[in-house]
Amino acid sequence: MDSRFGRQIGEGYTAEVFLWPHDKVIKLFRNGLPNELCIGEFEATRRIYDSFGICPEVFELVDVDGKKGIVYEKIAGESMLGRIMRKIWTSKSNGKKLAQLQLSFQKEVNFPLPSVGGLLKRNINRASDLSAAEKEYLHQYIDSLPDGNSLCHFDFHPGNVLVQNDKYIVIDWMTASKGNPLADCARTSILLRHAETNLKPVFLNWLTSKIRKIIYNEYIYEYTTAAKVSIEDIEAWELPVMAARLIEWIPPNEKSKLLHIVQSGIRSAATIQGKQ
Repeated sequence: MDSRFGRQIGEGYTAEVFLWPHDKVIKLFRNGLPNELCIGEFEATRRIYDSFGICPEVFELVDVDGKKGIVYEKIAGESMLGRIMRKIWTSKSNGKKLAQLQLSFQKEVNFPLPSVGGLLKRNINRASDLSAAEKEYLHQYIDSLPDGNSLCHFDFHPGNVLVQNDKYIVIDWMTASKGNPLADCARTSILLRHAETNLKPVFLNWLTSKIRKIIYNEYIYEYTTAAKVSIEDIEAWELPVMAARLIEWIPPNEKSKLLHIVQSGIRSAATIQGKQ
C-alpha cells in the first residue's frame, strides 16, 4: 500500500477512509465502483463547499494502488450517530437538528448536478428484481411528481453528519443531485425507518431500531413543521426512492422488505386505476 496511508479511521459500503499527510484524510473507493461516481463526488463536493461551506474542503482526486481516492480536510470530531449512541438521551434533540440541517442546505443551486428524477430512473432501470412493466410504471410516476432545483444529498442520515466543536459538517456527497427537496426527505425517512443493521451483540440491533424510531419521529415532525409540508407530500416520493435503493449494497432482509413494499404499491395503484 502507498506509504502515505495512515491508519484507517472509517469505512462504508463504497469506500474506506484513512489518515493522509498534512492533516488530511483520503476516501479510497472500493474496487468495482464506477469511476464516474468517484469523479462526480469530487466535483459535487468541491462546488457544495464553495457555495455552502457545509461539507469538508476537498483538495484532489488521486489514483492510489489502482483505486480512485479523494483527499479531504480532516474533521476532528465524531459522527452524529456516534454521539447519539454514546448519549442516547440526545436522540430527540439530534433528530430535530437533523431536519434543521437538511433544510439549511436544500437551497436552489445553479451548478451542474444530476437531477433527482434522472438519478431515480437510472437506478430503477438497474434493479434486476423489477419487471419492465414495473419500471415503466415507476418512470411515469416520477414524471407525475413536482420537480424542483434544490440541492439534495440523497444519503442524508446521522452517520453522514460530523460534529466538530458544535459545528455540523455533512459528508458523503456521492449521490448529490438537484430536484424536489421532499424526495431528499423521503430518502432520509426510508433510511431511518427501514435500514437494517447487523451488530454484535444482537441486542444492539434492537436498541438501534428503537433509537432510529425516536430520531425519525422528531426529524419528520420538525421537517414538516418548518417546511410547512405534510407527511403525505413526503410519502408521495417513497415508492420510487425505495425502488431505486434496491440496487444498493444493503442487507438481504432489508432488500426483500423494500421490494415487497414497492411491488405491493404498484399492484395497489394498478387496481385503483383499473376500477376508475
